[in-house]
Amino acid sequence: MVKQNSNDPIKKLKDDASKFFQLGIKEDESGHFKNALKLYQKSLSIKKDFGPYVLIGRIYFYEFGDFLKASKILEKAVRFKSMFTLPKEKSCTFWTLLGSCYRELGQYKKAERFYKKALSYKKTVEALVFLGVVYRQLRKYDQSNACFKKAIKIEPKFSESHLNLGINYAQLEKFDLAKEHIEKSIRLDKQCEIGYCELAYANLDQENLNDAERNFRKAIQLKPSLYALQGLGIVLIQKKQFPEAIQVLRRSLLYVPDEEEMFSYLYLAYAYDQANKAAQAKREYKKAIELFPKEAIVYRSYGKFLSSRNNTKAEYYLKKAAKL
Repeated sequence: MVKQNSNDPIKKLKDDASKFFQLGIKEDESGHFKNALKLYQKSLSIKKDFGPYVLIGRIYFYEFGDFLKASKILEKAVRFKSMFTLPKEKSCTFWTLLGSCYRELGQYKKAERFYKKALSYKKTVEALVFLGVVYRQLRKYDQSNACFKKAIKIEPKFSESHLNLGINYAQLEKFDLAKEHIEKSIRLDKQCEIGYCELAYANLDQENLNDAERNFRKAIQLKPSLYALQGLGIVLIQKKQFPEAIQVLRRSLLYVPDEEEMFSYLYLAYAYDQANKAAQAKREYKKAIELFPKEAIVYRSYGKFLSSRNNTKAEYYLKKAAKL
């Protein structure tokens, strides 16, 4: 037998790569994610391997919310043969994470494929729920419901499964079933503000304004969000409580802007209009147009507002909406 040279350069490179990788794991576990990234990248600069790519992708997904970068890095991990020798549970975790990157990016077909890959290794509640959410986005409610029901069978006390099944039933206008499962999710997790919020929207769909108001307020008490504040604003408009509606909708604009923020401006403008504050309503409609210039609904809403006042500019905005 030939004795291995302790100064073998290939072995030394492997040892150095492993050293930086292990140091990266320690920094990662301590919450020092930027340091961990530098060490993982140093490890990769010495020797390309599966592990550092996976952990770098994980950091970009969970800690930085950069789903596109996470997906690109995780795709690199798939190229290594060692990826396919992982235990089933770790393989399931990896494919679930990659599926979640594409779900967050709105690439639902890709997400579906990777969640199915994850489930081929192990049937986990997490992968089933995420796949169910993807099917909902694709309007495949039968498949979505089946995923949530399988998840409930595996772990009956996992609140997310009941919550998502309830959301599906609400969207299908099966409100009794929706209420049953959303209330179940709240019983399992009393701090689940999303559960109260979804229950409130189901109440709103049934024109049960008092229950909707109570549940929106409970959701806001647990964790204020654009979604909950906007819903409460809608309820207060319908109850003709315009001063409080204005206050609530203005508060909703303090939260992270997204496409839903547009509706806060439109509801706020409507509330001002109903409160006979035309100047403030006009200001909010114009703000919505400024922020969302490619959305037909903002021009249509403003056009209708102007039309109700016989303003000659109404036609311009209504034509603009029709072109979008």
